[in-house]
Amino acid sequence: MCVEYKLSNGLATRIFWLVVVWVIAIFGFLIYQSCLLPDLRLHDSVLIALLSTTTVNILALLLLVIKYVFNHRLRM
Repeated sequence: MCVEYKLSNGLATRIFWLVVVWVIAIFGFLIYQSCLLPDLRLHDSVLIALLSTTTVNILALLLLVIKYVFNHRLRM
């Protein structure tokens, strides 16, 4: 039980930091896009697609981890 708790807690911590890095990378990309010359910028539709898919991926990843960690603890 203790080993499973440590593994699930470690997994949740790693996923959390992955999400933090992912969000920082997306914000960095958006800031980089806003500072570029007008000829090098991406279209609005591309930026909307990037933000929406990133948001959905982050939320899905967090929900899967939360569901696994808490569901696993309730069964014990």
